Amino acid sequence: MTIIADTPQAVNRYQAVVIRSAIKLYRDTGMKANRAYTPKNMKLTAEKLTGKKFKARDYTGMIEALTELLEPKGAS
Repeated sequence: MTIIADTPQAVNRYQAVVIRSAIKLYRDTGMKANRAYTPKNMKLTAEKLTGKKFKARDYTGMIEALTELLEPKGAS
């Protein structure tokens, strides 16, 4: 699969999709997607993308915020 992310918005959207799935994986199984995806790095990335602050281990809150970013309410 080839993904073309030619705008900053497309890059941010792709990053949000990837980090959301990595957080879900970590929350549900305790497995990290790769060595660089530490809980702290995932939290910092979610904060950067959403503009919100999260408490440590608030994985559900991070997932919800990233989902809202990707699928805004009222958009159908």
